[in-house]
Amino acid sequence: MSLRPIRPTTTYQNRKRPGYASSSASLSSSGSMPSSPNTSLIESFLLSTPPSSPPPLSGKKQKRLKLQDHDLNVQTTPPKLQAPKKTQTYLSLGQTQRTTCTQCGMSYMTYSEDDVRIHKKFHSRAIEGVEVTITNSKDSLVCTRIMHDRTGCKVIHEIHAFTKLNVTKSVQRAVDAVVELCNTELSAPKERVRAWKDPNAKAYACLERRPGGKLVIIGILLAERTKEGFFMSATTGRLVKHNGIDEKINLIMGISRIYVVHKSRRRGVAAAILDSACQDFIYGLNVPRNMVGWSQPSDSGCKLALQWFSEDMTDDEIASDIGDKSSCLVEPTGRRKKINVYIEPSSLS
Repeated sequence: MSLRPIRPTTTYQNRKRPGYASSSASLSSSGSMPSSPNTSLIESFLLSTPPSSPPPLSGKKQKRLKLQDHDLNVQTTPPKLQAPKKTQTYLSLGQTQRTTCTQCGMSYMTYSEDDVRIHKKFHSRAIEGVEVTITNSKDSLVCTRIMHDRTGCKVIHEIHAFTKLNVTKSVQRAVDAVVELCNTELSAPKERVRAWKDPNAKAYACLERRPGGKLVIIGILLAERTKEGFFMSATTGRLVKHNGIDEKINLIMGISRIYVVHKSRRRGVAAAILDSACQDFIYGLNVPRNMVGWSQPSDSGCKLALQWFSEDMTDDEIASDIGDKSSCLVEPTGRRKKINVYIEPSSLS
């Protein structure tokens, strides 16, 4: 029985491996691998080198596994706790805590930084005025007046009338700031300017041109439509009765607020705004002074009203306006002693 030589078998993977032919050639040349036909299958299997890496299972790309926090056993740090808000406290050891500014009249705590900052802002506005920017002044300009300040220098004053139709956001904020000054000084409740909602109401502002061209509001007047009012005695502050009944009078325009900053007082600014409002409030009609009413006037408001009512009026005109000249409502000099007042619509509801 003759034995046939067994050739070493090669697989498909070994043939495709790039280093297969070179490795077998090198082994044959060096003589480490027998090239005789009597080489057994076991020897060829032991001498062959295995593939360096396993072949890919398929042509598709394998998905990468995402490691989770719990796989890596990572411990997350807890969030830091916010420090509690600290409050500065003060001890009262008999020192002066509250002071009142002699110029603007505001009371504040001298040791409080917030109070000092608020007083500084309020003081600047109450003394100098509130700066404003007007884009189109022709729509609201009523008149322009040249007046003199306390040093005798000429100052240009512009009186504007603002309604809900021509007011801008910047002007509205500036007028609201001046009204807030007025309410603070009078200890009056805060309320929104009626001119921004009611078409029959107007807000008049006296603007002064400062060096550099900037405009500053130095006085305001809030006017609204009214139909009737009452007489109020300037000495007692009570309504005047006729035969035991409050006597009603016909009115056209009512004044709810009038205010002038401290630096511009006693210069005729309030009277100028009043005259301009009478000329502009109703188109084509100059409202008479005896048909203008005031809403809860203060002591300074009563003095202004009496002086404005009696200005440029003779004794006979005053007597015909208020009735009998021998009444207690007329002083010996003929000056008026009663004021037209009305009740605001907001206070009726």
